[in-house]
Amino acid sequence: FAQRFGSCSGRPVELERLVAPGGPGPGPPGGVSLHPVRGGVNLRMPLEIVPDIVAVRRAIAGAGRVWVEVGCNNWELLRDDLLRPGNEDVFLISVEPLPDKWAFLRAQSIPGRQLVLPLAVSSTPTPYAILRSQNYSDFRDVPGRKFQESGASSLLGYADHFTDHMWQGARKQYQSMRELVVPTVSLGWILDTFVVNRAVDWLKVDAQGLDFDVVMAAGSRVSDLRVVSLELHEHTRYASEPRCSEVVSHMGELGFRVRSATNKGGHPGSGSVCSVFDPAAHDEWDVEFEMR
Repeated sequence: FAQRFGSCSGRPVELERLVAPGGPGPGPPGGVSLHPVRGGVNLRMPLEIVPDIVAVRRAIAGAGRVWVEVGCNNWELLRDDLLRPGNEDVFLISVEPLPDKWAFLRAQSIPGRQLVLPLAVSSTPTPYAILRSQNYSDFRDVPGRKFQESGASSLLGYADHFTDHMWQGARKQYQSMRELVVPTVSLGWILDTFVVNRAVDWLKVDAQGLDFDVVMAAGSRVSDLRVVSLELHEHTRYASEPRCSEVVSHMGELGFRVRSATNKGGHPGSGSVCSVFDPAAHDEWDVEFEMR
């Protein structure tokens, strides 16, 4: 871990990505280009975050079940599930690249039962990538109204065809984002480092357009994933994001079958997963897969 991201001295390390004002910013893994970075980017990552790998492996070895969440949704944190009766045997690895959200989650983490990593996950990781996070101003055309939401942060830019639901003036807000340099790794690297010689009982992903990419990032460890929960869109939001129906097909090729599916807009669908799109509703499918 330390060799990948710096020394274990406990001193902060300076990571700079200098970009000419208005020039093209470095793209995320896979070559998808993001909105240009305006000026320099400077991130201080405190290296006291480096975990005690031996202690984590020991705790995981003694756990009855292992959960991994990649992208920590404010409203669906697995830490809350960890505290529910019947889950006392679970060890949770939470992976969240936003520094402020990571710091909050780490402060709230359960000692001995949870590890919170400040990383982004990709099937083609580069040492660092740029994460875009909503930071709207004059939200929904109301002067001075702001909307700062970490829940839709992504390594991808919005697709050209996408307009945020219920607000036709949304596209001009896509120029108002905070952009952070974050370290990236593969899911396979995380599993090989911490989850040794055992399966992952539940992988929950909320990576805003990269959910299937996170599964692919498991590499040879994909067969160790017993249950996988993904958030998918048939009407895609992000550049290069695969459609929900395509992901269901690809997951089948990997040996998974759909166990359950819920449309967040409350639509019952037309008898098949991914079948509904309503631009005035929350057009997302939570699809749960299990290994056959």
